[in-house]
Amino acid sequence: MTARHPAKEQEAGLEDFTDFYKRNLGRVIAFLLYMDVDRLTAEEAAQEAFTQLAQNWSEIKSPKSWLRTVSFRYALRNRQRMSREIEVPSSLLSSDLDSSYEDTYMTEETQTVLAAIRLLPPQQRMIMALTLDGYTPTEISEEMGMLAETVRSNLRKARQNLKNRLFVSE
Repeated sequence: MTARHPAKEQEAGLEDFTDFYKRNLGRVIAFLLYMDVDRLTAEEAAQEAFTQLAQNWSEIKSPKSWLRTVSFRYALRNRQRMSREIEVPSSLLSSDLDSSYEDTYMTEETQTVLAAIRLLPPQQRMIMALTLDGYTPTEISEEMGMLAETVRSNLRKARQNLKNRLFVSE
């Protein structure tokens, strides 16, 4: 009979989590940026989601999907809370505003593509963000509870919309 070593199991779990964190933090932040979340809120939401994930690491079956869901919900709640706390006109909450913080971390081309993605309809934006994050249409369909063909159709429309926005003069 093999003796269990809870301390060693916990240490191994922590190493797995640390590796997962290093591999996925930037991807979660990028996903949130594609979903029209400002950079500071995206970083905060990602950290909050990772904190919750660390506390429940052994119980979460699909941590990549769980992270995106939790971080996006956190960002939405934060946006709603901020708009209530500081009575800011909705026009100032628009993603059309330049962010000098984002400017320092992104090339002009990346900013242009991000701005175009932010103009997509919500469902197309979500599907494009997940696609850019490495999800297949089948995985996206499972996450969003829709047919894979519907995901592919929305992805085609999103790509066409982006092409029209980004390559107007061609």
